[in-house]
Amino acid sequence: MVGSSDERSENKALKSTLRQLNHQIATLRVSLCSLKQEYSTLKSHLVSFALRRRWRFLPANFSAASVSFHDLVAVYLRAGYRPRALTPSEILKLPVEPADETLSEEHCCVCLCPFESVVKRLPCGHCFHVVCIGRWLGLRNSCPLCVGEVLVS
Repeated sequence: MVGSSDERSENKALKSTLRQLNHQIATLRVSLCSLKQEYSTLKSHLVSFALRRRWRFLPANFSAASVSFHDLVAVYLRAGYRPRALTPSEILKLPVEPADETLSEEHCCVCLCPFESVVKRLPCGHCFHVVCIGRWLGLRNSCPLCVGEVLVS
């Protein structure tokens, strides 16, 4: 009798774990489907760009149906597209402020951690950790939240 009760509780635990795993699998399938859609959309945008504006950079045997995403990015870069990044000296010119209760945001939207001592404020008014926004602006010159261009005089 004791063994059967232990087996029942073990079976319940296994069934519960199996349900949780099935739920996680379903969630991952939805995420994968969403990523495939985003990939397809981005690929179509790149094909459109390559065909309409920068056709001279395409290889002679270019076929939109068979080209890979990485090939399209290579064409995009060969065509001269470079996201503008800020230089370290430009990033240093942005104002640094103490993180206090007057901030409209409570956490950094790049790393999602709460503000601690100081924050860097962009011209659009959004605040971020100094290190987080420094890395971001080293890659592109736009605000991560409003995508407004960051211009430093």
